[in-house]
Amino acid sequence: MYTTNIETYSIPSDQYTRSEAFAKEARRLLTLERSETSLPFAQGLAVFYNYEGNFGTLESTISLTSTCYRQCKKLRLEDLIQKRMSPTAGRREIREAQALSWIAWGFYIHENYIVGPMNHRKTLRKPDIPKLWQDATQSSPEEEFNESWWFAYPVSLSPQRSFKKEIFDAECDLMEIFQDIMDFLSPIDNGPHPSEAPEHAVKLYGRLTAWKYSLPEYLQSESCVLPSALQFYVNFDLTVMSLLRPFHDVAKDQFGGLVPKATSQFHASHIMSTIWTFRALYTVRHEFWHTHPCSVCAFSVLDDIDFGPMQVDIVMKACQVLHEMMERFRLPADFLASFKKALKERRVVLPSSTVNILQAEIEVPGPTIMQYTIAVAVKKRRTQSQCEKKARVRSLRISDLLIPEKEADIGLD
Repeated sequence: MYTTNIETYSIPSDQYTRSEAFAKEARRLLTLERSETSLPFAQGLAVFYNYEGNFGTLESTISLTSTCYRQCKKLRLEDLIQKRMSPTAGRREIREAQALSWIAWGFYIHENYIVGPMNHRKTLRKPDIPKLWQDATQSSPEEEFNESWWFAYPVSLSPQRSFKKEIFDAECDLMEIFQDIMDFLSPIDNGPHPSEAPEHAVKLYGRLTAWKYSLPEYLQSESCVLPSALQFYVNFDLTVMSLLRPFHDVAKDQFGGLVPKATSQFHASHIMSTIWTFRALYTVRHEFWHTHPCSVCAFSVLDDIDFGPMQVDIVMKACQVLHEMMERFRLPADFLASFKKALKERRVVLPSSTVNILQAEIEVPGPTIMQYTIAVAVKKRRTQSQCEKKARVRSLRISDLLIPEKEADIGLD
């Protein structure tokens, strides 16, 4: 995804065909793979998802997603770990068990980059596997591993602690809370609709914030500049926005004294401030992970751009970051074209800070996974037969926002 080798391009002048030679071979091998329990195959699928999601078709991305996590379930990593944890296990077996534990939880975290944008329940449930990397007796001294250090090159050549394990621990904890949130927002039984239980959402919000402030000082958002820590806080705020989205119309006195929509937009502002800090310290041109949060933040204030400077600032920063990434990735171009169309449908006057970006011709790259991103929530209109029921909130994908409002069907399902 980062190569500049022209030989990997299918069209030398088209950045979006970068590494297409690799992808073509990967797709060929994918059809030949017959292993039922191949760890390298599952890892390869997870890595290949990053490519397909950014450069592949919508159909290939969705197909690869289901294949990837179907393979993950077949691995039964807990059994492989158990075999390596006997009382007589040697150093090599202990290290293998630790690595497998890290991999299992890594898959659990990685899935969030797929189900998170679409607000789906997690397919991979919390691993029934101990976090063996936390046991100091099973780990070698951190000084042995290059990944325990990082260099702020070219700003500094001095080694600094990467806090890799600590950040990974925090990501695991966040995903456990995210799983509970999505189980609440997407119930599989016939229980009450989540919008009818705002008190439970308040408890989950309190759990998130209490956990955040319990993190060590070096991982607090106010004091960390590690790239992975900044990305972690972007994911934290996205999780909060997912929780609050269905409750935007709930009154303050029903939501623990909070105004859900205003609180959600505050977290959107914090996301863009975090990414702006990342941009100032490093660069965003190659960070494809920023596409989704920037898109969600911009669409979250789509109908409120005239409300004040915070909303305008969110849109300005999101558009600028995605504009800088657009040269190398398809999804930012897809978002900017979609956002431009949504503004036009609503006859929203462009903020002056985004005029140069959004008035330019933006070539739409074709349907991508970005169209499936959940962006906002609106209260559904009640039909005559359902007038006695409360109106429920419907989450809208970006593709839903591109339909003229008079043509959009937002009646209750």
